Amino acid sequence: RCLSDWSSDVCSSDLFNIGRERELFVCCRGCKADDGEWLLDLTWMDDRKDWRMILAFESEWANPKEVEADFLKLLTVKAPMKLLIFHTESTVETAEVKRRITDLIRKYPYHIAGEQYMAIEVRTEVAIRYTINVPKDGPLESAELSETAVALDWPWNTSAVAP
Repeated sequence: RCLSDWSSDVCSSDLFNIGRERELFVCCRGCKADDGEWLLDLTWMDDRKDWRMILAFESEWANPKEVEADFLKLLTVKAPMKLLIFHTESTVETAEVKRRITDLIRKYPYHIAGEQYMAIEVRTEVAIRYTINVPKDGPLESAELSETAVALDWPWNTSAVAP
């Protein structure tokens, strides 16, 4: 199985099921429910009160420009948790993705205190977690995409997986 298939599976099954277990309205690409995709690869919304978005999720397995485009969607959506899962082909591309995301966050003037941006970079044998927490409303001129904790062991070796 290729990485992009794994990404679709996570979106359409695992995150879908977790949201439903929490009695949230879940919209996602490829899910078996009739909610379908809504703006992003996956969203969790609380439809019991005010349709507040709880989680915004995007994944991209392409070049840094495409990863940046998906992150831009997350940046503009108002949800307290925003998750991006991405894969690049080299450490040079990873550095470019991190730079692009940091630049977008610094330039964006409409942050809301309490938002959390999370990114997971999938590498051959590990997954690297990054985060930015928004401490105040408005622009974040000095924001940095920070690696959190230790890398997670990854369950496969991508060189052994068919594209």
